[in-house]
Amino acid sequence: MKPISLAVFAAAALSSLAVIAQPQLPPIKPGLPNPNQIPPKVVPGLLGKPDLTVMSIKPRMLGTTPYAYVCVKNSGSANAGPFNVQLTMGAPAPTGSPPISWITLVGDMRYATGVPAGGFTCNDFLLPGSTLPNCVKYSARADSGNEIAESNESNNTLEHLGACLGEPPVFASKPRLAIPDAPVIKPIPGPVPGPGPRP
Repeated sequence: MKPISLAVFAAAALSSLAVIAQPQLPPIKPGLPNPNQIPPKVVPGLLGKPDLTVMSIKPRMLGTTPYAYVCVKNSGSANAGPFNVQLTMGAPAPTGSPPISWITLVGDMRYATGVPAGGFTCNDFLLPGSTLPNCVKYSARADSGNEIAESNESNNTLEHLGACLGEPPVFASKPRLAIPDAPVIKPIPGPVPGPGPRP
């Protein structure tokens, strides 16, 4: 049997390793996209839409005229074009049985400039009368005409309870029932005797 040289055996092992070795990836240069990185998956319908919410309702007097200052925020990632905002106010009726409530439309105003992504816009709604309504609940709804395709359509409404000045309104209630006279219990004079001795 012919002896195998150790140098021949080592050369054969190195050549077999060279065959199965994986090629090296080129170094990534800074500032260039990584060709080995998996791009993020884009979920259709969730990106690139505005999200309108009413952020505040502030009743206020400007001179002798009452207004409600309504601000709308765009929390989405895209600009919103023109849209409408509807403001109502309501309160329980002071009389009547059963109790009822009234709601009146203050206005449906056009926010013609729209609102950019992350920004907000405000407008004054003229309130009826010459003073701020007492103890009423204001309700404002952004995009009342459903013109804007939003990422969240369920957060467009905000409610605000206005100030109650003086006595609150008397709400309608159930009629009171007459209670018959209860018997008068007379107190026992002197100390109350304790229990007697046990047998």
